[in-house]
Amino acid sequence: MRVFALFLLFQVLTFCFAPGQSKHVLDSLNEESHMMGCINIERSDSLSLAVLDISIREGYQIQAGYALENMARNRSCEGQYQEAVELMKRSISYFRKAGDLSGEAEVLSTITSAYRKMHKIDSSLLYSKRIQEIGEMTGNVTFLAKGYFNHASGFIENHQQDSALFYSLKALKIAEDTTLNFLPAILHNLAISYNLSDLLEKAKEAYVKAEKAYETTRYREGLSNGIYNNMGRCYLDLGLYDSAILVYQKGLVKARNINNDFMQAYLTRGVGRAYWLKEDLDKAILFSEKSKEISRRSSLEGNLAVVLSNLTRYYSAKGNYRLAIENGKEGLTLTDETHNIGIKKNLHSNLSEAYEKSGDLKNSLVHLKARIVVENELQEAAKSREFARLEARYETEKKEAEIASLSQQAEIQALEIRQKNQGIVLGSIGFLVAIMAIYLVYRYRENQRARQQTELEQRFLRSQLNPHFISNALVAVQSFMLKNDSESAALYLTKFSKLMREILENSRREFIPVEEELNMLTNYLDIHKLRLKDAFEYQINLGENIDPEEDTIPPMFVQPFVENAIEHGIIHTDIKGRIELDFVKEDRYIAIEVRDNGGGFVKKGHDNGRTSLSSKIIQERMDLFNRTLKNKIQLVLEEIKNEHGEIKGTKVELKVPFSYA
Repeated sequence: MRVFALFLLFQVLTFCFAPGQSKHVLDSLNEESHMMGCINIERSDSLSLAVLDISIREGYQIQAGYALENMARNRSCEGQYQEAVELMKRSISYFRKAGDLSGEAEVLSTITSAYRKMHKIDSSLLYSKRIQEIGEMTGNVTFLAKGYFNHASGFIENHQQDSALFYSLKALKIAEDTTLNFLPAILHNLAISYNLSDLLEKAKEAYVKAEKAYETTRYREGLSNGIYNNMGRCYLDLGLYDSAILVYQKGLVKARNINNDFMQAYLTRGVGRAYWLKEDLDKAILFSEKSKEISRRSSLEGNLAVVLSNLTRYYSAKGNYRLAIENGKEGLTLTDETHNIGIKKNLHSNLSEAYEKSGDLKNSLVHLKARIVVENELQEAAKSREFARLEARYETEKKEAEIASLSQQAEIQALEIRQKNQGIVLGSIGFLVAIMAIYLVYRYRENQRARQQTELEQRFLRSQLNPHFISNALVAVQSFMLKNDSESAALYLTKFSKLMREILENSRREFIPVEEELNMLTNYLDIHKLRLKDAFEYQINLGENIDPEEDTIPPMFVQPFVENAIEHGIIHTDIKGRIELDFVKEDRYIAIEVRDNGGGFVKKGHDNGRTSLSSKIIQERMDLFNRTLKNKIQLVLEEIKNEHGEIKGTKVELKVPFSYA
């Protein structure tokens, strides 16, 4: 009856108002539907359906697009992500017909979220890239920030913490320079990125900032569900179970105040998990059952599947195998609809354990095998994606090589024809041309051999950097172990292994994106901060005219100068050390400046000057590069002095040529 009444109301509006007025009314009702989304889903859907019907009949493309978007949001809140994606694709088609890039970007932001929840990260990143492109096309920094934000969200879902942190910081930089209403969400992503990197204290601080930003901007969406849910999990990771329960309860109060069942279901589930970790099984089951009840009442199938998996585990630990198995079986019926393969794996694992404890080894084995099958599906899906990526890259390179070969053959054939024709008329000129051609081919081959020799020498020098750096790093690990600081040693080794992987990968390539060089330098500086117990701070500044994904530079030229700044500069001073790196594009170069507040170059007569094996290797690499590069690498070293002529540090100015990826 409610839908029918709304439909009649819109019929009256359509015929009684002018086109502009009708659009205004439809826009207002779309806004009302949006505000009710995920809170009163039935009411929101009713409004959206009525608006959609009138908009299609009257040809209002934009209004139809927003109505479909509101319905898609509601499906996402219910865990019906595939249906949400189909609705959003229809919504995008309406915005494109209307040429409304703003509306398209808004829906793209929502569709990336749905794909993330379906664990289809490649699709999510594809759509977030489109948002970024719209921002670049229109010069709209809001869309650009949304593209970075959704990129970060995709990498968070894929547990790629380095990329997540990189894009979160890029989005935050734009947000700090402008006024964006989704600044709280950006801070929220930053907190999660720190959480993934096991920087839990930083994550906790970022969550607090994000919570304040949510409250200040009155950003309704995701407040209780997002901030308090993730903040609670951060406290759980820190082992602060009581603090986590207080955070979840705080979120529940806010969720109840706005009658948001969606938020209540997730937060109540969090309370149950906190009590499980406190080994209070009765309360863990009590709150999980409440979450299950709310999820069923509001058709939140995504959360319901997780809660049922948890209850399977909790009841099994309690010894109530009948209820454990009932919950597990019900959860499995939902996983195909929610497309959550990860939860399906957990359900099979928990059911296998419950059956085993109950003495039913046959069914235990069935679910154990099913779990292995699901794990294989996840692994095969990842392999297929990687194979497709490599195959596409191979085909592209193969086609480029074929084109280059055909082009060279065509040039040779044209030269031969000209030589023959010219030989008929002027034999002597043809002879000279032939001699010149032979000479050019000879020079070309000689240059090719010289270039190959230079590349081999470059790779040899880069390989020398690896044992040099490894030796220094292992001394630091040894120091931690001698001090019985196993926690710091473990953290150091984790970061060190990651850095080694980056260095080994980069050492095989002539040019790498600036983004990868920055990631390696950041990890390198963090390792030394840990080793030296925060004896220094650093800052990396990237010029606005540099595209870190497209602009590429020779790898591992900057790190030795950063090493010298630490080992031969600030480490010998009594004050708090500081290192600053600036990357700026100048003409055909990327200018890199490394500054520190150390003691400057060592005075004459000392043997421990600011040189190192890595610096000598870098000089040899520069000499080799400059043999073949038109734009030579430039290096200037100087001391920083104050007005009294006192040395206050050292500055390294390095200019390296760049290319495009």
